[in-house]
Amino acid sequence: MWQYLTRPTAASRDSSDVSEATPSSTSASSSSTFARLSSYVYDKAADVAFDLAPVEQSLSLLRISAVLVELSHLVYVTHTADVQQQTHVDLPLLGNFSNRRSVACKLLHFREASQDQQIQSPQQYGVWQVEGLGLVVAFRGTSSWDDVFVDINVRPTPLICEEGAMNGTQVHAGFWEGAKQHIEDIKQVVQQQNSQAGRRLPVWITGHSLGGGYANCMMLHLLASKRTADIFSAGGGSVTFGAPMVLYSRHPAQMYKQLHTLQRAAEGRGRKRKLQCHNFVNNADAVPRFLGGSLNAVHQAVENYAPSMSAVRETSQHYMPFGQYHFIHGAQIRTPDPSGSDEAGSPSSHAEYAERVRHQLDARHLPKIAWLTGGRTGGLMDHKMLAYQQRIRHHMDQLAMDHPKNHFSQTLQPENEDQDPAKLFDIAADAHQAAPVHAALLDGVAHKLGSAGKAALSEWAPQVGTAAMAAASNRWSSYWQKAPTNSSA
Repeated sequence: MWQYLTRPTAASRDSSDVSEATPSSTSASSSSTFARLSSYVYDKAADVAFDLAPVEQSLSLLRISAVLVELSHLVYVTHTADVQQQTHVDLPLLGNFSNRRSVACKLLHFREASQDQQIQSPQQYGVWQVEGLGLVVAFRGTSSWDDVFVDINVRPTPLICEEGAMNGTQVHAGFWEGAKQHIEDIKQVVQQQNSQAGRRLPVWITGHSLGGGYANCMMLHLLASKRTADIFSAGGGSVTFGAPMVLYSRHPAQMYKQLHTLQRAAEGRGRKRKLQCHNFVNNADAVPRFLGGSLNAVHQAVENYAPSMSAVRETSQHYMPFGQYHFIHGAQIRTPDPSGSDEAGSPSSHAEYAERVRHQLDARHLPKIAWLTGGRTGGLMDHKMLAYQQRIRHHMDQLAMDHPKNHFSQTLQPENEDQDPAKLFDIAADAHQAAPVHAALLDGVAHKLGSAGKAALSEWAPQVGTAAMAAASNRWSSYWQKAPTNSSA
């Protein structure tokens, strides 16, 4: 609990302008001890309400994510000439917010979105070499009507690997076909950089929104063939922000068993590190919830006026998550127990983990998120690129400040990080601070508050939402019944 006496309060940490809610700007105007203890109780109550306590986060993962989210933003430019050949991202070192390391990102290759009719799903992307991290491929998110058509193409298509179609495992057709257009170009850039470096470099694939869908499908494409899976022989993986689901299956356990085999085969070729697959979801962001059955109530309401949407709803229910998920809920990042993620063993554990993720994405959690953020949330507002940039950076800076350097191993001391930038991103070497001793009394109060909030939001919010949807439906129907009379008059 000690860290709550030296950190921003919940109100300041949940400010709509997260860039101003950093430790450096809030420490000078810190609230009273009572306010900070209230912040502790508030966070603990939220843990109970969500059935998902925050886990110890990896500072290295947040540093990687901070770099990748910046590059995902840069790839939104209109023309190649608008992209700087070299950019820098400042990352915090341990235990001192003012002690930072600037990491250089050099642009190697940039492909503008093409209007060539022979390319079915053109997509803009860039490739950077990041100091200490490796190569980063960043795909642009939705920015044109062509991109919108890719987004809404929810029709699944078989996932093809070298042995043929994976039985029962399918992927989002729009993202899959689009990603296939760029495999050879990306492979050529990676091989060229490996040759110049005299060794294999880790490869990370990233993107925001539609770009995240492309990133996950590109990773699946590369893993599906021995010829391209070698790209990951030095490690890396994918990190997405606000991305829709891309995997489709009516038999999840079988699908995850097949994917587990592909991933372990790729890791075995390099014998280096496990591949990392991470997805960030900011508050009430609607895009990651569009597929997977999370918005069934919305889909059903639309069907009243567009019956063809019933097929979309039926298809969307069978989309499944890929990789590990991190939910940004107010002032915390909450991650379902990773024991059932790609790091676990049995196919059933993968399927169980996927169901936990789908449960957290369910629209019934949206009222809880609105409560947790004081109403400063919204599906489109939370989906903005800027929102992800601010949130990731805020949590990274906070974690660096909350973990004094004497809690870390010698390999992660600030002076070593400064000399070797690769140490900044070394997830395997990340050590965590011992869990603070929580006050039993405060925990008890928080548990009761959270339980009450959970019951209220679970029981009342759906009823209020249903009533509001019915009222809106009645007004809509009434409008269309009156419309012919008005027009004839």
